[in-house]
Amino acid sequence: MRQEKRSHLSCDRRLMLWGYGLWLISLLLLEFRMHSHAFFPWDGWRGFSAAFGLVTVVSLALIARFLLRPLVLRDEEYYDR
Repeated sequence: MRQEKRSHLSCDRRLMLWGYGLWLISLLLLEFRMHSHAFFPWDGWRGFSAAFGLVTVVSLALIARFLLRPLVLRDEEYYDR
């Protein structure tokens, strides 16, 4: 059997993913250590910014897909004319 040569890129990608994961875990742990100065009451909730960001990104993707896409979508033969 022929041995497959592993690329150095796969090693680099794995190392980057591990580093990214450790960075996210450290940020999560720091969130519990730091005191937040909330302007609104809901700003002080743990994880509010992450949940708000997630809801915002998902809603923007859905708006782009279902509302904006039909406006800019052209038929397949549009540029052939």
